[in-house]
Amino acid sequence: MARQDEFVQKPGLLTSAFENWIDGTTFSCLGARASVRQKQLSCVELKSMLDADSTRELHREIVGFVDQTRLHETRFSSFAAIFENPRRLSETEFEHTLWAQLAMLRQVDREKYAWAPGVSSDPHSLDFAYSVAGHPFFVVGLHSQASRISRRFTHPVLVFNSHVQFDQLKQEGLYASLQDKIRARELRLQGSINPNLADFGEQPEALQYSGRPQPAEWRCPVSGGSATFDESSR
Repeated sequence: MARQDEFVQKPGLLTSAFENWIDGTTFSCLGARASVRQKQLSCVELKSMLDADSTRELHREIVGFVDQTRLHETRFSSFAAIFENPRRLSETEFEHTLWAQLAMLRQVDREKYAWAPGVSSDPHSLDFAYSVAGHPFFVVGLHSQASRISRRFTHPVLVFNSHVQFDQLKQEGLYASLQDKIRARELRLQGSINPNLADFGEQPEALQYSGRPQPAEWRCPVSGGSATFDESSR
């Protein structure tokens, strides 16, 4: 049987392992399960978070995903970046790495794209959403040391979920029901709901990105917790 670190030798094994994990018993998000079963989950395997070449490849892949996927017409299309490294980060270390990676990705993105219209670039705003290729995303971080079982995958992963699809689910009257089912599954799996989970508009969504339970005084680690991502807006 192959060791965990042998996955890096064979492209595609991490993607298969990730899809199998999503479809398993220790994962609660029904939207992600639907994306796998409907073959609407796009994955890229990358060398390392905070690596310049990996970041540029990640940007190219997300731009292609936005350009080629009819996000206004589909419900559960998502994009996942699966990284070989770094492994076994603490929750605090992973949170800082996640936000540093998003800042690096924005530096590449802003060369060609403005921040997505209609959402804020300030992580502390109730209107914040992360932007790539001019499209608003909700980012979910996964890693091996996550305290939440549903965030605990063997390798670091960033999943980019389209805000456009969230809006579509709301318009179709499906969002609240899906959310209730996911929270019920989370209760059965772990006995509690992530304390940072909230309905959109009640608290900044950035609190939920890393999966770490956050204190009331949380500030985004990017640039000391005060800067927006869209430097052109300063």
